[in-house]
Amino acid sequence: MPLRGVVVRDVPQGPGVDSFNQLRAILVHADPQLRESLAGLGPATLIRRCADLPESEADDIHTAATGVLRTLARLA
Repeated sequence: MPLRGVVVRDVPQGPGVDSFNQLRAILVHADPQLRESLAGLGPATLIRRCADLPESEADDIHTAATGVLRTLARLA
């Protein structure tokens, strides 16, 4: 039975998209204050903001999440 009305879209793929999806997954579980500071940003702005997050020693979950977000944003 053929499918009718199915729309195939050109979905971007590649390492940048994978990094962005991982970035979003990390944000879901990030500290609420960090998550709120990045809420409502478009993809390009979110990536730039995360890439510019400050570097520091990973001594707590917030700092570790910040480091991961910065690294993933720089890969996107």
